[in-house]
Amino acid sequence: MNRLITLLLLFVTSLWASGQEADTIYFDANWKVSNHNNSAFYRIDKKEKNGWLRTDYYRENNQVQMVGHVSSREPEIKTGFFEYYYPNGKLLHKGNYDDNKEVGQHTWYYENGNLEAIENYENGKLEGEYKEYYDNGKLSMETFFRNDLQEGLTRIYRHEGSLFAEGEFRDGDRTGTWKFFTEAGDMAGTHEFKTEYQLEEAGLYIKLPNSHWSLADKRSGVKTQYVFRREAVIDSVGRPITPSIMVYIEDASQYKQDVTQFSIEKQTPIKEQGVETEEILTQENDADYPLSIKNSYIFKCHYTDASSAELEHLLYMVYIITQENKGVQIYMDMTKSVAPKYEEEFISTIKSIRETSHLVNAN
Repeated sequence: MNRLITLLLLFVTSLWASGQEADTIYFDANWKVSNHNNSAFYRIDKKEKNGWLRTDYYRENNQVQMVGHVSSREPEIKTGFFEYYYPNGKLLHKGNYDDNKEVGQHTWYYENGNLEAIENYENGKLEGEYKEYYDNGKLSMETFFRNDLQEGLTRIYRHEGSLFAEGEFRDGDRTGTWKFFTEAGDMAGTHEFKTEYQLEEAGLYIKLPNSHWSLADKRSGVKTQYVFRREAVIDSVGRPITPSIMVYIEDASQYKQDVTQFSIEKQTPIKEQGVETEEILTQENDADYPLSIKNSYIFKCHYTDASSAELEHLLYMVYIITQENKGVQIYMDMTKSVAPKYEEEFISTIKSIRETSHLVNAN
């Protein structure tokens, strides 16, 4: 009996010690905890003095997927040098972490062994020189980052190595004049990237959300028209969608600052085309009203485009009468299929609108 108890104690002690030194956890292809038979990866955490040595494996061939030190398992806090590998054993990524944040130089590799990217980090944010490469080893892009945003001179190259374009980034957006080149190295053209505009006819300032937007057209006359368009985005079923912002400016003296009447008259023919209002925003009634100009309305609407595969559209209609009696209509249009990701760009544009007299006074 005593011998049996001793053996049981030894067995339990052995299990306890093993659990302290190395635990094995299985994960499915989405890194959710699973069992051995349904797993794509497994993990062994080995207890060390200041944490755990964590090693992840591909279950199919027992090849190391990742190895590094964590100071905490739940939540995972990476500390020190980490390496990640492809299933064939080739290095994918290596770099250092401090309190779960990237620090220093991180490098990425293609499965063929060629360099894919060189990144530099400070406290988890990209900082300094950054380079990307094609899988053939040729440089794809070289740029700089400051506080996790692209900043400064950027060069983009073709797959065979020739320079395609160069220009400046500021706060993460393309800015100024960019140059474009042929494969032979000759100048192919230039493009001016600009996000801030003075709508002089209305005495308004507007800032587009990023350099993916540009002025596509401007027409002057009794009514001035600005058309801003975004570079196309692809929706969930692969359709290219081009969000747009249209601005119309005219004399509104006859309305005597009555923006309510102005908005009713201007939106009536639009609503006759099937546009339906979801929400009306005013500065008096909405604490989070995004527009700083008091004499204004914002209508959030939707409509169905019967001519374009029955696409549902999101439409913002903004009506303003300025202090100088300029009537401004702004229409912001995108399909609902891309709205969850890009609607905020409309909101940020609305927030940027100011009367230029206010900007002068502020300075």
